[in-house]
Amino acid sequence: MSLAEESRLGIAEGADRMSGFRQLRAILPTLAARLTISRRWKAICAAVALAIGALSAGEASASVYTGHLNSYFLSGPGNLPFRVYLDTDTPDCPAKLFYVDFNNPNYQAYVSGLLTAYSMQKTVIITYATGTGGYCSILEYQVVN
Repeated sequence: MSLAEESRLGIAEGADRMSGFRQLRAILPTLAARLTISRRWKAICAAVALAIGALSAGEASASVYTGHLNSYFLSGPGNLPFRVYLDTDTPDCPAKLFYVDFNNPNYQAYVSGLLTAYSMQKTVIITYATGTGGYCSILEYQVVN
């Protein structure tokens, strides 16, 4: 019998307030146990979700580059349409080519910010994931100074 059914039976039978409190006091440990299990399941689900997110975050672990943009290149759709080239080599990206994934929901903001950083010769801090062919996908970046 569920908690709701137990409480309805107590009310339907016309139990006085004192017996209702006694019933509630008897049900509280069961209710507390159910809430504890619920919290445990929530914690387990959160841990699983974090693990899945970490596994699907990228092909490799993220790395960080700090420096200046040397040039940029605009290409056709499906061919890394917006690319920036760095002023120095990075071990993960020997081609010095970083690109913004066109499927990124902030694609236009990323491109705009990188063009501004290039034109103003600002230092950028880029967090990236290594890809194939020496190309690296920009995950996030910051323009400084």
